Amino acid sequence: MFALHEALNTLVGLLVIVNPMLGVSALATLTSDDAPAQRRATSRMAALTVGVVMSCSALAGEAILRLFGIGIPQFQVGGGILILLMAVAMLNARMGDASNTTEEAGEAKDQAQIGVVPLG
Repeated sequence: MFALHEALNTLVGLLVIVNPMLGVSALATLTSDDAPAQRRATSRMAALTVGVVMSCSALAGEAILRLFGIGIPQFQVGGGILILLMAVAMLNARMGDASNTTEEAGEAKDQAQIGVVPLG
């Protein structure tokens, strides 16, 4: 019973982090003008990118944090503060500080591997 609880806890955590519904809508928006074969290639690249990043984080994440002198509790506090700041910005209905020009948007649309950034 305990193993099932741990497995469900891990699955829910991964679903929250990966957020596949947001990924599907972003993929549909960013590849709306592409052919079906190009859409499949982009979705495969995004899935591969997510898999590689999550595998590296799982295998070497703690070692990387130790390299920088960061413990898991400090990482959790930092993540909590980041989420708090995002929530406060949402409550105040402020737009983010990041902005882009129409030229940058055109360049982003023309990128060969949008499956890595921003989708992955």
